[in-house]
Amino acid sequence: DQLSGLPDWLPGWGVPGDMERRAEWLIRSLPKDLRRECQPVANAARGFTEEWRDRDKNAPLEVELAKYLSKFSGFEIRPADFDLERLPEDLVTKIWVCDDEEKELAFGKDVAAIRQKLGKVVKKRFEAAANAEWERAPMTSWTEGEIPPRVDTPAGPAFPALTDTGTAVGVRAFSVEGEALESHRRGQVRLLMLAQADQVTYLKKRFPLGLMARVELPRMGIGMDDLLALAAEGALGGARISKPEAFAAAAKDAKGRWFDAATAFSKALDVAFESIGPIRQWMRDNAGSRHLAPVVADLEEELMWLFRSHFVWRSGYRRIIGYDRYFRAMKSRIGRISSLPLVKDLEKMERVRKYWEPWFQAWTASPDNTRLWDYGWLLEEYRISLFAPDVGTEVKVSEKRLAEGF
Repeated sequence: DQLSGLPDWLPGWGVPGDMERRAEWLIRSLPKDLRRECQPVANAARGFTEEWRDRDKNAPLEVELAKYLSKFSGFEIRPADFDLERLPEDLVTKIWVCDDEEKELAFGKDVAAIRQKLGKVVKKRFEAAANAEWERAPMTSWTEGEIPPRVDTPAGPAFPALTDTGTAVGVRAFSVEGEALESHRRGQVRLLMLAQADQVTYLKKRFPLGLMARVELPRMGIGMDDLLALAAEGALGGARISKPEAFAAAAKDAKGRWFDAATAFSKALDVAFESIGPIRQWMRDNAGSRHLAPVVADLEEELMWLFRSHFVWRSGYRRIIGYDRYFRAMKSRIGRISSLPLVKDLEKMERVRKYWEPWFQAWTASPDNTRLWDYGWLLEEYRISLFAPDVGTEVKVSEKRLAEGF
């Protein structure tokens, strides 16, 4: 049961008694030019160990060691500069997992691989234990019981959430925060739709979609269910609600907001679809260009993410009402390519692809994995900061944050 709460990176710290030797091996794995700046290596390893031996660990060893060495040497050292494969076998932490009868379930070096191997078993055991307290029978109205976003259990954090059964709403705890957030969104929307069925009926007949959205959304497989759900989320205000009395107040205010919410995101979708035409045309015109083909391929992958399955609901109301921003950024990028040397765009693209490619591969392999969605939006903000600073970002994104991975 402890496996679910074990960070993938924690075994990388090893045991305190080996920390100095481990740090020295990692320093010696640096490229020669950086290793030279960390001399004397033994002193650097000893200093890092004295600083970190008794401290709580909140990040991978290589992340903290890189920070320390950057200060020690005066040169920027990144976690990726270390060659982790060079660690001797006796310094590689092994993980042994057993059941309640101490029968071995798995043994290995990679927490993520072991968790994947035992994923269904671990998740089932953890959530079963958490749901002994949290699971509730389906209800059609929320009259009692707070549902906090997180609770601590002996086996690690659990994430309670509403669940949508289609005709009612239940409660259960999840082991993955992203799954809980998505479930709770659906649950809140279902409760509002059950309480205000007249609003649902009205919107079904008179949903204020513009011409472009009416044409494009069906082609993308976006149906009325997703549109109604997003209108309900907009009417509620878009925030996670934890208490029944807060939901009652939000539902009361939502009564007159359904149509306005639907109109707001419908207009935003129309603007976004209108922007796509010129972008697609530029891509078609330059797909065969030896110099511009890599840019076209990069834009194609970005469009795959922005128009993925159920993108309207999965993006959320607050993001959809400003969805045209991503396409304005793409048009700005194309404009800069026309007026500036192409090498400038290619240099920026190289910086983006460093983080985009491993994430895109993971996301296309597992598009329903909520753990990957937030990182995808961070990458969009990073793209805007590099390719279209005139559009402006909603959140600041650093390469340091992106390097932490997804």
